[in-house]
Amino acid sequence: MKNIVMLAALCMYSFAYTQVRISENIGEIHPKAMLQIDSQKGMILPTAEDFTEFPNYDVAESDLFQNDRDMEGMLMYNKEDKKLYIFDGDTWLPSNAKSPNADHKISLLTSNHPDITKVNILNISTRDAVPFNLFYKKNEEDVNEAKIIGMDLVDSDGYAETYEFTESGWYKINPSIMIKSGGGLSVGNIDAVVVLRASFVNDPENASNPYNKWWSVMQHDFSLQGLLVSAGGGNKAMNFEYVRHFNAGDRIKFELGIRNPDGLTVGGGITYLCNNPNTFLYIEKLD
Repeated sequence: MKNIVMLAALCMYSFAYTQVRISENIGEIHPKAMLQIDSQKGMILPTAEDFTEFPNYDVAESDLFQNDRDMEGMLMYNKEDKKLYIFDGDTWLPSNAKSPNADHKISLLTSNHPDITKVNILNISTRDAVPFNLFYKKNEEDVNEAKIIGMDLVDSDGYAETYEFTESGWYKINPSIMIKSGGGLSVGNIDAVVVLRASFVNDPENASNPYNKWWSVMQHDFSLQGLLVSAGGGNKAMNFEYVRHFNAGDRIKFELGIRNPDGLTVGGGITYLCNNPNTFLYIEKLD
């Protein structure tokens, strides 16, 4: 019996340091590959229903996740927003996003603004600007390698809601905003709306009055499940990605709204959770 246990242990030890090739055909593994899969079939990655099922989720942490350098490079697929995430040791990021810990020209803004509730009365709704007024700090320094300027230009309340590019080039813009159903009477789906608007420094329509003309360059609608009576659901993250060339002096801002395209809403509302770890603005200079 002891010999069998020792043999099994030796086999396991040997396998731990052996290259592995999974294939339906005979062949050799690449000399630098630890694992090689030769197949026309797919591979199912670890999945989670939402962020609460990620392995280091912890409500006691300010960003909801425990830091763990040993987990750096871990992959998880989030069924809630249909995205693949990678852990950089500090933060879970979409797999196509750059980490703030990497050396890239990125700016990362957050917000400490109070939550904003938008109410749709007989399908009429106003829009408010999203205030991303704080730069994320790394080692006590602002993460602002893309050199974005945040400006308080709407109502002078101390919260920056307009952002100006100081260098010309191609930029990737990725806002993420947490939302929550705020209750009310609704027939059909309610859409949370985020609109990216831009004002261009070289726009002829701004010649006489700079930054007077704002264009809607991207709109993202996030549909909440239609209920007869909305009673306040769980938090959802809405985000999108936009790539465009901007000139130095061009400005952007984001506006929040609510609509019911399919039915009738009386007092139905959505709360935008501004002061939330998963509400942020990611801007990357691509060239």
